[in-house]
Amino acid sequence: MKRIVANLQAKADAEAADAPVSPDNVPLPPVELLRRKRIADVRAEFEELNKQIASEQAEEKRLRQIAAGYQQRVELAPTRESEMIELTRDYTTLQAQYTSLLTKKEESQISANLERRQIGEQFKLLDPARLPERPTSPNRQQINTFGMIFGVGIGLALIVLVELRDTSFKTDEDLLSVLGVPVLAVVPLMQSNTERRRTFRLRLLVNLGLGTTVAACLAVVTYTFVR
Repeated sequence: MKRIVANLQAKADAEAADAPVSPDNVPLPPVELLRRKRIADVRAEFEELNKQIASEQAEEKRLRQIAAGYQQRVELAPTRESEMIELTRDYTTLQAQYTSLLTKKEESQISANLERRQIGEQFKLLDPARLPERPTSPNRQQINTFGMIFGVGIGLALIVLVELRDTSFKTDEDLLSVLGVPVLAVVPLMQSNTERRRTFRLRLLVNLGLGTTVAACLAVVTYTFVR
């Protein structure tokens, strides 16, 4: 922009030097008026460019000052870091001293209270410790009693449920009460020797299993009560 302004200024000066001198009362030709108008425009543009250059220079100066401030902060960062480390070290030392003094204060208060009450390190046993005679929990007798009652109740409930769900006729009186017709004859259950033996063995095994289970439960309950 400075180069353009310099060239325009040189052209304007050259045109002004080459122009003929005329009296003030003589009207100027159109070419001269156009030339002077062009010179005035060039000078106005030159002044505007000078203002822009001054504004840009001021902005550059401001930016340089800001950059210098940031650069100064960057340069001072290690110094601030060392100061922070020193302050942290001092704080840690003061904290340790404060904790030590606080502990000593509490110990001195405890010692003063003990001396005031004349207790010191002498203790007198007022009542000896009493050992438990039996465990407080769990109460095995109560648990076994409730278990027996609960088991008997479940057994009775199952028996009642099975009887209610059984819709077969067991005797001729059941058939007579339901159908209302007399029973002329009853055919007994006819089994072979093999079926009788199988039924007997099955009943024997079921009875042995139930008897063993009942005996084991009674033994456990007896052992619990005796213990």
